[in-house]
Amino acid sequence: MFIVIVARGVPSERTPLWGIFELDQARALRAAGHRVVIAALDVRSIRRRRPFGLRHEVVGGIDVHTASIPLGRVPTAIDQAVLDRAFDAVYGRIVARHGAPDIVHAHFTKYALAASRSQHRDDFTLVVTEHNSKFTPTSIPLDLRVKASEAYRRADEVIAVSPALAEIITNNFDLPVKVVPNIVDVATFARLPRVSHTGRIRLVSVGNLIERKRMVLLVDGFAQAFADRPEISLAIMGEGDQRDEITRHVEESGLTGRVELLGQCTRAEISHEFATADGFVLLSQWETFGVVFIEAMASGLPVLSSLCGGPEGFIHEGVGMFADTSGVAELAGSLAEFVGHFRDWDADSIRADVTARFGPDTIAAELTRVYTEAMSRQRH
Repeated sequence: MFIVIVARGVPSERTPLWGIFELDQARALRAAGHRVVIAALDVRSIRRRRPFGLRHEVVGGIDVHTASIPLGRVPTAIDQAVLDRAFDAVYGRIVARHGAPDIVHAHFTKYALAASRSQHRDDFTLVVTEHNSKFTPTSIPLDLRVKASEAYRRADEVIAVSPALAEIITNNFDLPVKVVPNIVDVATFARLPRVSHTGRIRLVSVGNLIERKRMVLLVDGFAQAFADRPEISLAIMGEGDQRDEITRHVEESGLTGRVELLGQCTRAEISHEFATADGFVLLSQWETFGVVFIEAMASGLPVLSSLCGGPEGFIHEGVGMFADTSGVAELAGSLAEFVGHFRDWDADSIRADVTARFGPDTIAAELTRVYTEAMSRQRH
């Protein structure tokens, strides 16, 4: 089967996580025996320095054809019109070089819409995977609702990355949705040996330093739970507009030296940090899935999560627990309980659980079934 993955872009040295979900999937499908090419539609602002125009490269063993156009923040109609034209330009290059695909698999709303509007739409089976974190149980922005409605209607199959997101899509757009989760990069996260630090306990968190990730709440809860336990520390990886506020809370709580802000990290760097840790914590308000949880679990770490959508689909008592995030005191209690249960979890069992459910082989097999069914329906 020949599959074209429509992506936001691909990882680079400057932005190592940009388009990483799509690249993971492409590599898993190739390993499963499919021919795979990525069509990257990169419309980030000119501040994201990169080569502009149409180009071809090989990333992670995958042929990538990119249309790179510096748009940034422009009216949504202009943004979508450029994406629509960019897809057709890249698709034409792919067909000329590699032949016509059987499947076009587009990720995220506006990229799916661009593929669905293509002048070549009748030539391929279209599968859409939705990840968009702006789809919440209480609201979907109007512009996204309009785009999603059109894209889903034109697609042959719609996939959500979690049961929680699938329910939102079904309730809002009245259509059947399959659930195929994200992939865990077992090569990066499941193979590093643990780093011993006898007598000390190290918690880690990974996420953008933005309100939705609730890092301020995490710092405040950590301070209340472990003020008198200097052997417990916390490392936070990520960047965002709340960095100064988080730093202030760390300093005011007297946690300088015990709570570290490590900045934006690559997957390899995150994996190394996980190898030095005893547990992972993230308290998001909403997650469509939560890849970083399964990365931590693949490293053998128990996880502490808020009730935020995606993680409810895979966190259970054998791998971690859920926190009470209704207030700082409640969170402090959950953090203390989490640390107190460390001996109840086995790293090898956690790693085996997540690898079996989210490893590349498992997800590639699920996607192959979806593609086969979608192609069969289209032929009929």
